[in-house]
Amino acid sequence: MVLICIGEHSHPPPPARKIPAKVKDTFIKVFRQFGLFEVTARRLLASPLLPILLDGKTNLSTHHIALTNMDAINHLIRKERLREHPLGTDILGVQHLMATQQLIDPYIRQAIQFDDGHFIILCQFQQQSHFLYTLKEIFADKTFRRNRCQEFEVNSYNPATKRLLTISRIWTDYEDAAGYYQAFRMIFGTAEQDVGRQISWGHLTDLKSRDGSCIQAVLVDEHSGQVKGLGQYFNEKFPMYMADEHIYKIVKVCQTHYLRSVTKLKKRGASQGIVYFLTKDED
Repeated sequence: MVLICIGEHSHPPPPARKIPAKVKDTFIKVFRQFGLFEVTARRLLASPLLPILLDGKTNLSTHHIALTNMDAINHLIRKERLREHPLGTDILGVQHLMATQQLIDPYIRQAIQFDDGHFIILCQFQQQSHFLYTLKEIFADKTFRRNRCQEFEVNSYNPATKRLLTISRIWTDYEDAAGYYQAFRMIFGTAEQDVGRQISWGHLTDLKSRDGSCIQAVLVDEHSGQVKGLGQYFNEKFPMYMADEHIYKIVKVCQTHYLRSVTKLKKRGASQGIVYFLTKDED
């Protein structure tokens, strides 16, 4: 497309519209309240939260005429994101947060990128590590998937509050046994460093010698990488048993995931005898 202008234009160019610092500070607070990494100019204008964040006003231009331009708003958002995370939100950004967090009770404990390009990030307070030593069973579960990053949690049921309590969170792009091995090694190893003694596992501890709580069961879903990774961790830590022996003695499979897998087999045309054999203990 070609634009041709003919003749004299007597009007002056439009004056520069500089947003005052006070207005910028106001909108920086709005960006943070909305969510610094979710906010964009278009999302902010379309959000029903806008009148709440702007004290009843529904238009950004009421604060300054330059804010009618969405590029100006997005420019402010990018500057604030860069100020908050100068190294971005990838593994380098996490390592930067890890280096600048409080040393008294850190949350980001390890952020490692391996030679093959994969990464693992461990988030675990010291209080969570201590709570691990009061449990009889833990739940290993893959929760959310975020593009090339997924969240893996270790939880347990707290009978006092009747709610699930998160012991540790792992963010990683691994999906195989090697990744879960690294995750379990980091979770349990960090807990042992925080508390100063080894975790007591029920299948490795004599009933007569138990002087406190020990983890008697690890509940996993139907992901084979979890089971293999956990077995690899136990085999390295306690080589007196093979990996399969550790798994047989302490691992339990989530009933919901188990029945879901059986249902898939049934839909694929599996023999009714096989389906009956797999579900007869559940009836």
